[in-house]
Amino acid sequence: MSKSNCQELLPVLVATHQTQGQRPTDCITVAEGELVTLASVCDRDRGNPDGGCGCARAFVGIRERTAVTTAVIAERTMTRDDYLREMRDSAINAGFLHPGEDASDIDDEADELLDIAAGWPVGTVVERRDADLQVRRWPGGPGQA
Repeated sequence: MSKSNCQELLPVLVATHQTQGQRPTDCITVAEGELVTLASVCDRDRGNPDGGCGCARAFVGIRERTAVTTAVIAERTMTRDDYLREMRDSAINAGFLHPGEDASDIDDEADELLDIAAGWPVGTVVERRDADLQVRRWPGGPGQA
């Protein structure tokens, strides 16, 4: 993936209502279309994506910091640097990073998410199952125009 700063259509993971309800443990408390990251997984739910906490099945909205179990690959007009800035701001607002601190871990996570999003076609709905992301619905699948 190019790490240029040219304005481009960047594939990213965003919250979606699509396929919600497919699993009894589905939830969405994030605005549709909000950029998401992966929730940290607690010891209780590690290895059990349907555990009581829910962190092993959750994406987290970067603004609201609340959970969603489905994300869709979408294109946003932004640069990689724009995306990194959004992720850093989210980490600062959540208290995971302080202004001026080394943000390389946040940048690495952001690049990993960009690589994941670039690996599937736009419109692909994905879910998280502990350490794995898997497709729930391919673009043009049932329920899509």
